[in-house]
Formats: sequence, structure tokens, C-alpha cells
Amino acid sequence: MSYTFPITKDMVKAKSTLSISQKHATIVCRAINKKNYKEATEFIKNLASEKKSLEGKYYTKTSKEILMFLKTLGSNAEALNKDADKMKLMISAHKGPTLMRGRRKWRFGRQMKICKIQAVLKGEKNGTGKSVREKSNKNA
Repeated sequence: MSYTFPITKDMVKAKSTLSISQKHATIVCRAINKKNYKEATEFIKNLASEKKSLEGKYYTKTSKEILMFLKTLGSNAEALNKDADKMKLMISAHKGPTLMRGRRKWRFGRQMKICKIQAVLKGEKNGTGKSVREKSNKNA
């Protein structure tokens, strides 16, 4: 699976397949997308401990899994000697592979919930949005 946004060498990246609902993961990822890493982890911690909610729901399982994923992303940043707290988070969720449960009564709940998550931490000087397009248009 390739990343949905352009990747440069100075970005920190991670991707994983989690056993969570893709619908819930998309809602949570949209809430924390384009925030600082520190703000995003604090928001997810509050969501997992049911101090904050998204439209009246807490999404506890999803938020706990995404929190573990964000910790992995933070450790990737430490391995590359970068300060994750000052970097901007770009995260997205996609439909994962279709896995069937091995049960005798195969009709009930046979398809498992699988979701692919990918995230990138980028610094202030790197961008994927409007400013990058404007710079490339000026050069041409």
C-alpha cells in the first residue's frame, strides 16, 4: 500500500493494519488530521478515557488502537532524531482486506472488521498543500 500523500526523506511515516471499524477510524482520523502530534495524542487520550466525545460518541476501541499506533509513530520519530511534538500529523484510514471468521455458523458475523491506517509527521518547512503548489507554479 502506497501513501496517499507525497513523501519526502525528512518525514516520519508509519502504516499498519488494525482490527477496528473502518467507519469509526475514518471519523476519528478526520478529527485529528492536520493537527500537531502533541495535540492529536492528547485528544485521543481524552477520547479513550471518555473525557471528550465526537458527536456524542467516544469510540473507545478505535481510539485506544489509534493511540497505540500514534505511540509507534512517535518512536519512529525518536529513531530518526526528530521532535515529534513540533511536527504536523497527516493521518488517514482505508478499507482493509476482507477476512472471514472460522465459525461453524458461518452466516453470523463472518466478516471481520479490518482497517488500514497510515500516518505521516511533517515539519513546518515541508508541505503537501496550497503553499507547495504555489511554489512549484512560481518556479515554472
